Amino acid sequence: MSEIYFSDPLESDIAEKEIWEKLGKHAGGDWTSRNLIRIGSGRERGENRGVLFYFLSGSPPKGYAIFVPSLRLVSFYDAFGKRFRIVDEVAKIKEWEETLIHHAEALEGEG
Repeated sequence: MSEIYFSDPLESDIAEKEIWEKLGKHAGGDWTSRNLIRIGSGRERGENRGVLFYFLSGSPPKGYAIFVPSLRLVSFYDAFGKRFRIVDEVAKIKEWEETLIHHAEALEGEG
């Protein structure tokens, strides 16, 4: 069983470019041509609700990251769904102009 690595608890921000690098380096191979894609709930990023889901583009995608603002937590997963890193005490994620953005909207009648 491999270890899950935690960040420095004093770290308060993480940049989307860092997410791209952590996912790519963990996946290995030539990952630099893959885009980081962010899927959000459509809410403002400053709110403590919803989640942001990140992944490296391609077929198959090479890794995933999930940011839960209410928990101040970013979890990193490999392509098989195994968590390999946790970054805690994250106040916000700094946007990166290279990130492709998709917004998921709730259907009417759903929470």
